[in-house]
Amino acid sequence: MKKKSSAPPAPELHPYKFPLANLTVGGIEFTEIKNGKIRNRISFELGGFKCELRRSPETFYLKHKDCFGRSLHTGELIVHDVPIDKKAAVKQMAEEVAELLSFAINSQVDCFGESYDGQSIRRSIHGIALGNTPALSASQLPSFLTQVWPGYRVLRAFRMLHIVFEYILTSQLPGQPFEVKILLGSVTLECLKSTFAQTRGYQYHKPAWRRISVPPKADPMKEPQLGFAALLTEMLGEVNMPAPLPAIIELRNEVVHNGISIKPHGDQLVAYQATQDLLREYLLRRLGYHGVFRQFSDWSQNTIP
Repeated sequence: MKKKSSAPPAPELHPYKFPLANLTVGGIEFTEIKNGKIRNRISFELGGFKCELRRSPETFYLKHKDCFGRSLHTGELIVHDVPIDKKAAVKQMAEEVAELLSFAINSQVDCFGESYDGQSIRRSIHGIALGNTPALSASQLPSFLTQVWPGYRVLRAFRMLHIVFEYILTSQLPGQPFEVKILLGSVTLECLKSTFAQTRGYQYHKPAWRRISVPPKADPMKEPQLGFAALLTEMLGEVNMPAPLPAIIELRNEVVHNGISIKPHGDQLVAYQATQDLLREYLLRRLGYHGVFRQFSDWSQNTIP
């Protein structure tokens, strides 16, 4: 009589931990500590795994002014019950979560290492804590991550969204000439505009993007041109946003072509903040987020239905 074949052993499961720098939010769940408890945890599920953001007790009570402008190890992402054959996928997910958190809380969140089954790797920290005028609060992060991460995985590469997030945050670093902030905002719009044009099948023939006729003309230089404002308006219209304010286009043109603006600083600030507001709402909408968020310019509350 043949013996029944035994079932293969269940794979070993371990928590996969990722240290995070410049995480400037608290939590929505409590952790017991020596002298009481702190609200420093945020739980959510991604990719079939239970995940947890934890703000470290050592930095939990730091005020914003004590974190701003510094590179700080402030927390960790824990992905529970990960088999070894899923490590690569979970590591990529953790890096994408850090990128999304950077955008959502407006700080250069950096996943700077990993720890699994007793083995740890660390590297130097990139970026600094910002965290002023975040788009979302701690209580909104679970919904945000579960809503947008699946789509972000698809959009990230061909819309270069991780680079877009980096540009947005770099434009807010302290100590820069204001024209540099304006230029970085404009470059971010250019990046999004160009990748949008590619998704529409437009072609770039110097000096502009062109809408290709059907059938295409023999000479592509005779195809109709699409300028910056036209493409930007079309891109925003795709997510039901109105055309950009003329002040954004005017300031972009002035700084790009002259290197400096002669407009009063107050006017420049309004246009720069309007650019940041536009970028924030566009990206939230394009990522598929539905819910409340705050504007960059005045931190007023807005809702994407």
